Amino acid sequence: MENGAPSLLPHFNDVTSSFVKASRNEGVDVSSDAILSFVDFLDSVSDAALAAPDDMGSATRALEVVKATHELINGLNEEVVDALSLDLPKAIVKFVGVSEECSMIVDQIIDSLCEKCNPRDMLSIFCEALDFFKSCGTAKPYVPLFRGISHVFLCTRRRHFEQIKTAVPMVLNVLESASSELSEEDDGYLHSLFERGTAIASSIQEVCGKLVGNDKWRLNALLGAYILQVMALVSKVAGFGAASSRLIYICQLSRFLLFCGFSYLNLVTGDDVDAVISRLVGEDSDHLLACFPSMKHGASLAVLWGYVSDEVAKHAGEEFSSVLLKLQNDRNKRYKAICFLKHLLSSAGYSWELKGHCIDFVLNITDDRLCQNLDAENYDCSSCFSDMLGTLQAVELVIVYASDATIRKKAFSVLKRVLADLPSGQRFDILHVLIAKSSYPSMTALLIDLAKEHFAESYKRSRDDETDMQIEEKIIQQTFDGCRNILDLVELVLKPPKGGPPSLPEDSDAVVSVLNLYRFILLLESSGKTNYSCIFLISKLQKAYNEWFLPLRTLVSGIQAENAKDNSEIAQGIESSLNLIQLVLCHCIELVEQYMRNPIASC
Repeated sequence: MENGAPSLLPHFNDVTSSFVKASRNEGVDVSSDAILSFVDFLDSVSDAALAAPDDMGSATRALEVVKATHELINGLNEEVVDALSLDLPKAIVKFVGVSEECSMIVDQIIDSLCEKCNPRDMLSIFCEALDFFKSCGTAKPYVPLFRGISHVFLCTRRRHFEQIKTAVPMVLNVLESASSELSEEDDGYLHSLFERGTAIASSIQEVCGKLVGNDKWRLNALLGAYILQVMALVSKVAGFGAASSRLIYICQLSRFLLFCGFSYLNLVTGDDVDAVISRLVGEDSDHLLACFPSMKHGASLAVLWGYVSDEVAKHAGEEFSSVLLKLQNDRNKRYKAICFLKHLLSSAGYSWELKGHCIDFVLNITDDRLCQNLDAENYDCSSCFSDMLGTLQAVELVIVYASDATIRKKAFSVLKRVLADLPSGQRFDILHVLIAKSSYPSMTALLIDLAKEHFAESYKRSRDDETDMQIEEKIIQQTFDGCRNILDLVELVLKPPKGGPPSLPEDSDAVVSVLNLYRFILLLESSGKTNYSCIFLISKLQKAYNEWFLPLRTLVSGIQAENAKDNSEIAQGIESSLNLIQLVLCHCIELVEQYMRNPIASC
């Protein structure tokens, strides 16, 4: 034998002799002890080779045994192979870690088992083996087992949907764990694993093409769910290295979208995902749908990759410019797309680069230079309020946490554009909730500044609407409501719902912003002799004075007195922020006192 290593063929022939005899003499059973001895022999050979990867002798003996096993399986009758099939796969697939040549022959052995044994039985055996190696934390045997699953899908003769839906969750579970556990050193193996994962999709597609009616309809939906879940996994896995490598699989997966009846427009709005879910609903559907936790992410990512790469869009059979045009011109679909993207933006599993592409996409579909914007006041978005709120909260996280300053700036632009795209009344409602739930004082200050801009816009529209008799009274009322709600935002900061005054100096940015907002409203309403915000009502002025400003002044003065005893650099920073609050607060108090003494005529 090569490398001077003693041959293991005599031992191999000894432990397999009973199988050969059983194959030649029908009616002779293969004993469980003989099978156990053979499996133990294979395990000892593979373990020795894997334990000493630099030992050429061990590798040579392993290759010799794998070749002999392949010849043995091909020479045995189906009854004997069927008896071996229960335990052989787990033992033989371990050899893939020894060498590339061993791996190729293991694939051939798996093919032979699929051809000689009952497909339904082999599917259960392969899935059990996947579960076994996953529990052991051993990843490399997955690849030949995926090959076997792909093969038996094509050999299955009936109950295709039931058989495939049993195996798909296990395949996805393995892909998920491998995606998170394998490092960049395992780049080649990761490629092989996703290649086999894509081959499984091709097998399902081929089976689907042979079916008709409800069976085809449901299997097509299962394939669609599988493709979207794998799309999400490919997008998040860190071990691919070069971006071009990832795009190879994105392109391959995108080719299935059209077959599944998906379109970029319906994927990004979530309509295709809803259709898949409705088709998969049935017995044990909750368990099945739970196997696709990232399906919504995958739907968004399928579209975003097409947005990033013309090659991906080409494989999906899409012209992306037409998708953008439809979203820009259809407010309903645009809102649905923005709402659906919350699933991706709020997930911690994807890179900032991908989320940056998502932000760019939203900027594009909300570009008022391109959108044919009918007056937003005619549109009721109350049905999507919670989803829109979720998206904007996810955008906030990008603004706060993204490491790239460019992405943060673009995310803030998205926040402004999406809010500007909403009817004024609902815009202020969302701002109210965003401010109420904000955990970041600087973010709260930015939101208050946006509220100030939108109030100025609503105020101007209110003035214009009053002189335009053709404007519907309902729209005028909506605009007025948007103006009136502004004072609720002031109270949120100066008299938080949790009780007590704002926390200083932590909330200094938010407090300065909201004081400036109040002062801005006073001066704007005063100059126009209006009271859209109801700010000049005596009850409102007294509330601001007694419940907001005087308690705040007492708080600030007390902190400043304590802070004066400390000469540290931190204390000096606190003093600067408190001085700014005092300055704006004094202006607000002076104005309120003035208007309580001399109410404006319009009030």
